[in-house]
Amino acid sequence: MFREGGDKMNKIQGGIASVLLIAIFMGTLSVGAVVPSSPSPTPTLQVTSVDISILNVVPGLTFQPGTGEIVTTGIGMTSGFSGGPVNATAGFSFAPVKGFTTINSVLVTIVYFGGTGGYNALGVELNGQAPVDLPAMTVQNTVVGALRNQDLHAGANTISVGIVLNGLSNTGSTFVHQVRLTVEYTFVA
Repeated sequence: MFREGGDKMNKIQGGIASVLLIAIFMGTLSVGAVVPSSPSPTPTLQVTSVDISILNVVPGLTFQPGTGEIVTTGIGMTSGFSGGPVNATAGFSFAPVKGFTTINSVLVTIVYFGGTGGYNALGVELNGQAPVDLPAMTVQNTVVGALRNQDLHAGANTISVGIVLNGLSNTGSTFVHQVRLTVEYTFVA
């Protein structure tokens, strides 16, 4: 008789333990299903810019020892001379940040030595597209101008800078010391 009561008690305790385990298990599942995941951030458009140094010849101008005459150490560009035009041509890369979408503007800065007369512009060509002529005179030494956005792309690019003759002269020459692009672009962050 004593034994029967103990068996009944063990059965009741076992049943209660089973119900509790099932309730805990079910409760854990329902809690996991009810708790929402953290909200993901909403992507937004951001604008930034980057300066790309393409050519930088330092020093640009020096004085010839003993004479005091100005001597340039830049890259020579000519037009109208025998052998055809000589342009300053280089390759460079545009590596925007992750999420890059569009190029908003491309500015070029060119530092040059006036050189000989006969030209009134510097022609700047990106990736073999039609050149953009930027007004430049022999009395100046810096040109800043806008290029076409669609001519530049992410990755490897080329640039060529040359002289545009003014029509009054058959020849012209100058030395380029610095070429730099400033690219403004949009990306998703």
